[in-house]
Amino acid sequence: MNAVCVVLVLIGSVQSIASDAVLEAEWKSFKEMHGRSYAGDSEELLRRRIFEDNKKLIDTHNARYEAGKETYKMGVNEFTDLLPSEFVSRMMGSLNRTAVTADYIYEPSANLQIPESIDWRTKGAVSPVKNQGTCGSCWTFAAVGTLEGQSFLRTKRMVELSEQNLLDCSSHPPYRNHGCQRGYPYDALRYVKDNQGLDTRSSYPYQGVQGRCRFRKEHVGVRIKGVATVRSGDERALQAAVAEKGPIAVGIDVQHLQHYHSGIYNRPCFGPAFLHAVVLVGYGRDRGHDYWLLKNSWGNWGEAGYFRMARNSQYGMRDDKKLKVLVTFKCQGYINACADPQACILIVRVGLTANPSMNAVCVVLVLIGSVQSIASDAVLEAEWKSFKEMHGRSYAGDSEELLRRRIFEDNKKLIDTHNARYEAGKETYKMGVNEFTDLLPSEFVSRMMGSLNRTAVTADYIYEPSANLQIPESIDWRTKGAVSPVKNQGTCGSCWTFAAVGTLEGQSFLRTKRMVELSEQNLLDCSSHPPYRNHGCQRGYPYDALRYVKDNQGLDTRSSYPYQGVQGRCRFRREHVGVRIKGVATVRSGDERALQAAVAEKGPIAGPSMRSICSTTIQESTTSLALVPHTSMPLCWWATAGTEATITGCLRTPGATGAKLAIFAWPATAVIFAISPAGQLIHCSNQYI
Repeated sequence: MNAVCVVLVLIGSVQSIASDAVLEAEWKSFKEMHGRSYAGDSEELLRRRIFEDNKKLIDTHNARYEAGKETYKMGVNEFTDLLPSEFVSRMMGSLNRTAVTADYIYEPSANLQIPESIDWRTKGAVSPVKNQGTCGSCWTFAAVGTLEGQSFLRTKRMVELSEQNLLDCSSHPPYRNHGCQRGYPYDALRYVKDNQGLDTRSSYPYQGVQGRCRFRKEHVGVRIKGVATVRSGDERALQAAVAEKGPIAVGIDVQHLQHYHSGIYNRPCFGPAFLHAVVLVGYGRDRGHDYWLLKNSWGNWGEAGYFRMARNSQYGMRDDKKLKVLVTFKCQGYINACADPQACILIVRVGLTANPSMNAVCVVLVLIGSVQSIASDAVLEAEWKSFKEMHGRSYAGDSEELLRRRIFEDNKKLIDTHNARYEAGKETYKMGVNEFTDLLPSEFVSRMMGSLNRTAVTADYIYEPSANLQIPESIDWRTKGAVSPVKNQGTCGSCWTFAAVGTLEGQSFLRTKRMVELSEQNLLDCSSHPPYRNHGCQRGYPYDALRYVKDNQGLDTRSSYPYQGVQGRCRFRREHVGVRIKGVATVRSGDERALQAAVAEKGPIAGPSMRSICSTTIQESTTSLALVPHTSMPLCWWATAGTEATITGCLRTPGATGAKLAIFAWPATAVIFAISPAGQLIHCSNQYI
């Protein structure tokens, strides 16, 4: 009951994160700038969490941009307090994607010389940027932007046309548009053809909500004659069309443009697409990167309302055979952000039927096609209901429940996308819905990981592996009885107690050949005060927990001092001690082989997920272990720096009989261990990875 165990702890420093004061100032500035107010404290708290998660994503991305690893920059904008699914629903709506039969097939003019670059803004063919507001009417702006450009090229006059005319009058059969919910530039253009014209914007201004149709023929600003297709996959033809015919309406998937600020958007795509209609107004090359120039309908967002998307990128293919199954625009998204794989282009043929100053018949090009289906509303509703019932969820009003469902759906989409890659052999672990699926990442971190103190400590010894140690190919201390059953810390951020206890239990078993479960609550209650740097459920440090056990000359058993998940008064009783330790030792940084030896020779070790220890080899080979705690190792997460875990196996054999050892680690430059009388110390490298 009183075995003196070896316990190793890795220490060091991590990069600082934004203080609460800085985040508070950024949040206040955001709300003031964009006029935000929320339906009660619970919604505001959730919106702030979403803002902070998005800000962290932006900062991480921009660090890569500054290092030359990204071609575009992100920034805080009016969408930064929205979930990705809310952004998609509010700003992109949905494009109908069923096949259509057009009137013509476009072919570039004979002997057309395609210029290296073109920008139709400089020629007067592009009207000022508009703002669709919270109505998912992008399809009207794309159609109108194209018609305006073609009208200008025909008449040499810019006449702004009415998106509201399309919103009100083409949102009924036979057209497949549904106002602010979803629509399709092709159907908008068919309406203009069938209706023999579209009104001007001045006579039929934009309101951002669908109303009754108020079209008046005397206010027509443009008429069109027909629609033509361009063969799918021919990027060269698209380039020719922009150069020869002017601005073109296209549909693309741009979910991660939510945070776009500037530069050339260029990311691979995974999973189903969310299409958004924009106007292609040119192309060019910047710092060695080819790009398309696109006009958006989100006001001053991005590069003064425009954005650039990669052209001829590494994610595209140029040969004709491969282009048949690729998109005209290439894959452009970070996750779920590529143009439609089965896309083709529609063109309205040029003609002249009336006074060219107001009634020019224009060329209009639109990207169309089909995309993968996504989960239906009925399926999502059933999954959401099942989740709430299984985990006993109830929320503070309708607004919070709506937000929680959005979070659940976003997480479910992430899970499904990841698992598709897993089934394809591109991932080594599987994800699934669990009790955390309605939480934001920052909430999960705050609730389940707490925070670890990371300042340097002075340990008692330096470890070296035993002479002539033969390290086996694999080891799993669970099979040897040195690992107790998995526990649940609940909503208390007490991971630091479970990591320390898990190690002590294993080392005690190896010393006594008996598994005696030890008390996390003893550590939670009794080591959360000076000189120890632990703070109960908020934050703590396994090193300080172990120092307490050493200074206190023991730790009580779990049966005598059960876990409660809240910090209380210290109730330690010496007669219930289950383990004692003798000291703490350092391990030299940089030696992954020694860490492997330590697990093999000394037994279970308290440390972070292998993701952050020692080398990229460990990072890549065992990330999955950190995500499946019930089948690999007891886990305890910490905020921002990584995860803490009881490492119960590695690629080495046990050492000499009676040797006891355990390790705790996170990204740092030093490692700390405690040792038993029979033990020797090991060496683990830890670099920022």
